[in-house]
Amino acid sequence: MRDEVKSVFKELMAGRVASAEYYDNPAITKSGSERIIAWHNAVLADDNGAIVGTLSSGLDITERKQSEESLRKSEARSRQLADVIELSSQPFGMGYLDGSLGTVNTAYCHLVGYSPDELRRLDWRRDLTPLEWQAIEAQHLDQLVCTRKPIRYEKEYIRKGGSRVPVELLVHLTCDESGAPQYYYAFVTDLTERKQAEAAVRSSETTL
Repeated sequence: MRDEVKSVFKELMAGRVASAEYYDNPAITKSGSERIIAWHNAVLADDNGAIVGTLSSGLDITERKQSEESLRKSEARSRQLADVIELSSQPFGMGYLDGSLGTVNTAYCHLVGYSPDELRRLDWRRDLTPLEWQAIEAQHLDQLVCTRKPIRYEKEYIRKGGSRVPVELLVHLTCDESGAPQYYYAFVTDLTERKQAEAAVRSSETTL
């Protein structure tokens, strides 16, 4: 960075440029802390036009650079998390309180038989949840809103075409800065094989 600063002033003093700016220049304060300064430099000349110095003004952009770096890292983590969710074999879905669906992964689409575009036109409370499960699910979600703790429960999904699939949901709640609920997101487990195994055990016990 020192070489870059020297080069800027060399160009100014040689009269090859009238002004110059450079950013992300670290500066050490008296206390020993480091701040990031954005500089603007202009040429100072006497009455005869001879260059006698430069006029420099600096703006402390430390907090802005820190915020930008935090945002960059947050966006990178979000992209990584989105990739993990999309590639996961476990169905994942996000639902808003008005019944609309948000992000869903491929495994979720396969489970319910709908494409992402089709799911955006559905109401998860009414179109994907059988009538006899709607009140039960509403009670669980009310409990989630009250406790703000993830909740696990079973229900059924209505698949495209009308067939049903038993599932277990682990549902989380996301709230805004004021604490108002924004949306649910759930990790879904297909219980078909487990339910079939349980039915087979019951049938075997009945036969015995």
